[in-house]
Amino acid sequence: MATQSTTNPAVANGVSSSPTTSSRTGTFYFAYGSNLSPVQMSLRLQHSPSSSVPVAIARLDNHAWIICKRGYANVVALPEGGSQNVQQLPSAQEASLATAAVSPHNEDPSTSSSEPPEDSESVVWGVLYNMHPTDEARLDLYEGHNEARNPTPVPNTDKDTVHIKSHLQGGWDYNKHYLPVTVTKWLRGPKEYGVGQDSGSDSDFSPVEESSSSPSSPSPSVVRALVYVDEFRTEPGKIVHEYIGRMNRAIQESVGLGIPAAWVDKVMRKFIPEGIYVEDHAYVGTDEGYVEGEGDEEDLQRREERRQGQEQQQRRRRQE
Repeated sequence: MATQSTTNPAVANGVSSSPTTSSRTGTFYFAYGSNLSPVQMSLRLQHSPSSSVPVAIARLDNHAWIICKRGYANVVALPEGGSQNVQQLPSAQEASLATAAVSPHNEDPSTSSSEPPEDSESVVWGVLYNMHPTDEARLDLYEGHNEARNPTPVPNTDKDTVHIKSHLQGGWDYNKHYLPVTVTKWLRGPKEYGVGQDSGSDSDFSPVEESSSSPSSPSPSVVRALVYVDEFRTEPGKIVHEYIGRMNRAIQESVGLGIPAAWVDKVMRKFIPEGIYVEDHAYVGTDEGYVEGEGDEEDLQRREERRQGQEQQQRRRRQE
């Protein structure tokens, strides 16, 4: 099957600048769904073994974790100090505005007013990986970010969000966002990835303190990471059956690494029943994107309308 990745899309599509992650040796990737499982990552990404090695435990602030209408995990941007109730999540348009409010220059976490509770519904916990470009292109296929889903990607020309995403989502299952995440526990030394070193003008997120050069440092630091986001499906739905076992495996492995169990119980367990598991080397999803959950026809129609609206808005802006 012909494939198309938007890894380093600025070069491929003529965009003058492209968002990147803080890693100087690969791509920092923030996993929040079934890829919380290093076992699944190792089965999906086999070019470089290091791509599936957990680097850190991290937190994505001002976002809600849901199972969306398609039946898989998603994160939804919240307004500053926004709703913590999954039944009162912002619409796709409101979430887009909240995403645009993310500054390209993150404030030092040591100066923030307070740390959110570990079980807050306004944060998303995840595992940070550092991927080789070949493995990133491979993961794009699993995330439905491929040519089959979106043959003619439309560059994002919105000055308010170009630092977050290089393209409109269009027909992709997930778009690639580049967002600040707070590392609460390094599992490997961050200097291995060029973090905390003088990296020039591209260093637009808080550097790691010298004391954080060893794993398990208690000092939080903020890095930019790739996050796969479905911009269209922002309402909670019912998990598809095949995903339950993979998510329970992911929960088990990631809690063992340091994801707060209290957050899992309060946020994830609303959507994911216990008792269904998969074997370590069982099904890991398809590399042709995601299948639609049942009862999704209205959601698909809304998604298509939003996609067309995005493209029309971009065309109007180019004509102005």
